[in-house]
Amino acid sequence: MDPSSYNEESDEISKEFIKSDAFKQLETTKPVTECKAADYDLIFLAGGHGTVFDFPDDKNLATLIAKIYDKGGYVAAVCHGPIGLINVKLGNGEYLLKDKAVTGFSNEEEDAAGLTTVVPSLEDAMKARGGKYVPASPMFTPQIRADNRLFTGANPASASALAEEIVRTIASASK
Repeated sequence: MDPSSYNEESDEISKEFIKSDAFKQLETTKPVTECKAADYDLIFLAGGHGTVFDFPDDKNLATLIAKIYDKGGYVAAVCHGPIGLINVKLGNGEYLLKDKAVTGFSNEEEDAAGLTTVVPSLEDAMKARGGKYVPASPMFTPQIRADNRLFTGANPASASALAEEIVRTIASASK
């Protein structure tokens, strides 16, 4: 876990999650190579600075995301998690992000965090793949985008609103 993602001042929801059985299940998470798209309706990429190094070049992750999306499933990511979407190519050969409204941790937020020289720019990468990027404004406030089964959230403050939008969309689609 990214040490800056959790501390004694963290919100109550995060504190409760860390104590939950669901959190303990993360210790036995399947490797992406053992996951089959047919078994999933949704894939969610959580953020954290480590994702900018782990996600973008993981071909197995990109393939899983593309297969889930291509079969009509949902793809979601928050904060730095959307970096895992930049190299996802769909069955039609197009990048998943192309022409979609998206958000993620902005250059302005990264600069405020003092990490622009440490991590690559998520904002620039999303734009380079054709994403219609929208930052949180003002920075560090909730910002979400939902576009054709792709859901993105700008920063940790966006996580709850993003989850609510995903649940609302899936519930209305299943009616």
